[in-house]
Amino acid sequence: MALPDRVQPRGEPEIAGPLSRVDHLGEAALATTPTAERSPVDRLHDERRNRALLESIDELPDVYQSALRLHYWMGTSVADIAIMLGVPENTVKSYLHRARKLLNAMLRERGFADV
Repeated sequence: MALPDRVQPRGEPEIAGPLSRVDHLGEAALATTPTAERSPVDRLHDERRNRALLESIDELPDVYQSALRLHYWMGTSVADIAIMLGVPENTVKSYLHRARKLLNAMLRERGFADV
């Protein structure tokens, strides 16, 4: 005796909609799906890179440190930083550019070539 089309076998809930089946995703798609879980080695590398970054920022000239922290950590606009520091906006942009360039070189010296 054949079951009607809409009858589900006992123990399996009826789920409707496009997300009801994931078997349309191939094994390759599932294998390349990123996960939020990082390996211990990756987490250690990130922690070391972050520590090196913070140490490098502390070695920058004070005005570069201020511009970086205000812009990237606090989300302050270039215009507002210019007012706070009493300099033109283009000067703030130069500070940020030079600070990034110096940080990149400092991190490369410390062995972090993937920055």
